[in-house]
Amino acid sequence: MSNAIKRRLVIVSNRLPFTAWAEGKKLRFRESAGGLAVGLSTFLHSIGSSAAVDDYVWIGWPGTTIPESMHRALEEESRARFQSVPIHLSEEEMDLFYHGFCNETIWPLFHYFPSYTIYREDFWRQYKKVNLLFAGAVSEVLQPNDVVWVHD
Repeated sequence: MSNAIKRRLVIVSNRLPFTAWAEGKKLRFRESAGGLAVGLSTFLHSIGSSAAVDDYVWIGWPGTTIPESMHRALEEESRARFQSVPIHLSEEEMDLFYHGFCNETIWPLFHYFPSYTIYREDFWRQYKKVNLLFAGAVSEVLQPNDVVWVHD
């Protein structure tokens, strides 16, 4: 028997491994068909047999804005079905944070297109605000020996 310390993987990414949306008074879910979720799916399904980690939790945005009255239900179902913690963002917050700062400022800079970079103070303010929401969510679930992977 190994004396290796088991660890939990805390994945922090812009998107969760599913998209959730409100349909009337019901929540609907669809697993992601691409990107990070597909790339990690085999590994995440093998957790428990891995020598490195024995559990995981995924923190991110569920892909759409969910009405506030459904936040609690989304949080409960996300944990139960996907081992995930949703970050609730309005459409405006997502627009300024992701479509704004991430896509219009960071992406061009890190892909060698500085002439396409757009600098707007409202993008930056929202980027900082959303990152604080993510940091708060991480601090709420973080346990000793966790390994944190911030993807994007």
